[in-house]
Amino acid sequence: MVGSKFNCSACRGLKTLKGSPIIVDDSFRCDECASLESLEGCTKEIGGSFICDACEKLKTLEHGPVKVGNIYTVSECKNLISLKGLENTIIPGIFNCSNCYALESLEGCPKKIGKKGKNWMGSSQMICRYCTSLKTLKGAPEIIDGDLFLTNCSSLESLEGCPKRVTGSFICCGCKRKFEPDEILAVCDTSLTSI
Repeated sequence: MVGSKFNCSACRGLKTLKGSPIIVDDSFRCDECASLESLEGCTKEIGGSFICDACEKLKTLEHGPVKVGNIYTVSECKNLISLKGLENTIIPGIFNCSNCYALESLEGCPKKIGKKGKNWMGSSQMICRYCTSLKTLKGAPEIIDGDLFLTNCSSLESLEGCPKRVTGSFICCGCKRKFEPDEILAVCDTSLTSI
């Protein structure tokens, strides 16, 4: 157990997370690990944020944490092709998969993102910006207790599989086709839309 933070950012040659602490009370950083291929060995319970941005060889989220206290971010993992491994992960705050250019669907997402808790009192969000290969929303969480950002996903042309409920704003713009507010409201219970 680590009392506060664990940081192995920018570790050259690191291919897995074997040897990580069992529990981390605060944040766990493994961002900018250019050789990281697998989350195998990752801490399962993280009290704060899991920051795994810019790990260019990472292809799936299998073996990742099952519980984070607030933020789970894998932005700029340019070869990430699957969110498999997130299915049972508890994410009360923000999930960010922006700039994951190889990601084609949201298969593998947890059923729900967002829930206020002792470590997260802010606004919850799912952020998918510049996921240029994202073609479908299949696998998206059923409920986002906060905001959903789908911006500049230039291959996205269907709302099929979108969340059933977004309690905050549903922001969808810069996609392959323009989605009208009525179109979003027909498939998702949300009060605020932006196009």
